[in-house]
Amino acid sequence: MVQLEWQTDGKRGTQRVYQEDPQEKQQRRRGRWRLFFVLLIFLGIIAGALWLVSQRLNQVQQRYEQLLVETAQAEVASLRIGDLEGFLKLQRSATADWARTQERVFADYQARKAQTDILLTGRVLSVRIDGQRGRVQIEEIESGVPYVQTWFYWRYEDVVVDEQVIEAGGWHHVPPDYTFWDEAAQRQSTEGRFVVRYRGVDTLFATQVQQALDAWLAQACDLVACANLPFMTVDVLPAPSLKVGWQQGEAWQLVLPSPYVGRARADQPFDQAYQLEVSVLLAERLATFFLPPVPPQSDAAFLRDALLRWWVGTWVQLDSHAYLLGSVVGLYGTEPLRQLFATLQPTDGLERLAQVLPADLAQAPLDWRDFLTWRLRAENAFIAQRDETRWVQLVDTRSEAARLVAYARYQSGQANHLQEVVSVTRAQAPDGAPQLRALVQDGVSAPREIVFNWVNGTWLRADA
Repeated sequence: MVQLEWQTDGKRGTQRVYQEDPQEKQQRRRGRWRLFFVLLIFLGIIAGALWLVSQRLNQVQQRYEQLLVETAQAEVASLRIGDLEGFLKLQRSATADWARTQERVFADYQARKAQTDILLTGRVLSVRIDGQRGRVQIEEIESGVPYVQTWFYWRYEDVVVDEQVIEAGGWHHVPPDYTFWDEAAQRQSTEGRFVVRYRGVDTLFATQVQQALDAWLAQACDLVACANLPFMTVDVLPAPSLKVGWQQGEAWQLVLPSPYVGRARADQPFDQAYQLEVSVLLAERLATFFLPPVPPQSDAAFLRDALLRWWVGTWVQLDSHAYLLGSVVGLYGTEPLRQLFATLQPTDGLERLAQVLPADLAQAPLDWRDFLTWRLRAENAFIAQRDETRWVQLVDTRSEAARLVAYARYQSGQANHLQEVVSVTRAQAPDGAPQLRALVQDGVSAPREIVFNWVNGTWLRADA
């Protein structure tokens, strides 16, 4: 029951006081709680239904993944035991070309099994499903080295005619679908000099490329001023016919085919062979940008070529026959090279190297094998070109005996086979000047010795 009480205040007039029935207030509160619980139960039912659906979808997805893994492993088992029929049953395409391609793949595996210690483990390294598309990366080991193959699959439905299944569905190996290569991503250079753009499958490869380029450019920029070096873009693309190379134009855009379009190293997709290819391109581009054009067969051309070989050999950790510059760095550090290439001119010769060394160039214990090899091949080129002016600058004609031998060689007009200096010993010429005795081989005749004398700041051939 609602009670209204009137009170009178002389100053403020009449005031009404309202008092609610406690029972009615309690009923209203209960109604709100009932509505809240109904909504809570309703939301719980929806959440539970969504959870059950997601669990069901996850179970279906896991089942599809399991079937895909089993299909890939069955395919590997067919390769392992030499079951061509079983292998081809797992292939499928709209045309017969794919089956023929896979027959050649099967034959290649059988030949490799007979010739190498290849181990087809069947171990699945990754699996990805997108609708009816599937992608599997599967391991094989050869000579103790793990490799990965990337295969593509399609989940077919059963073909039913008159309620009879005439062709079973399921996962089948299909031609590559390079649109199924995951999301685009990129990695920035530590020093902000380049960016590597790639898709998800190539994450490990792109990471190794970025790390290698960071190290290579840091070393290159220790010798040359990189303040004006153009920004470089490296694009990793899944294209089987693509070749490693620079795009045309002024932009520094390097294109790298994904190693996963074929058989790639599982642990090191950016392997040494791939590193060598990229490092040569980068060294050539850097040398072209920082150094002036030089005449072929000149000493400046040798120094430019030697820098490229030293860079590549150091970057990739292999013997690139950069003996002279390698010995300079080994004895005196990189400072002489920094000074040498900061101002190298097309007409520079060994005198430029002598200016930056803290020791007598002729007496320094340097490894001259690649320089003397260069000189012998330059001489052959000048003889073939009948360029007497440049040829005579390479030979010591101070003695009559040496001059006669040299001109007899020139007049014959026949260049020697490709010569390579395999060892050098230091000696002293009859006049007391420094001398090098080079053991030379050409792959045809027996190794022989060729003498070089130090004359006017350079080494000249001095046969007699």
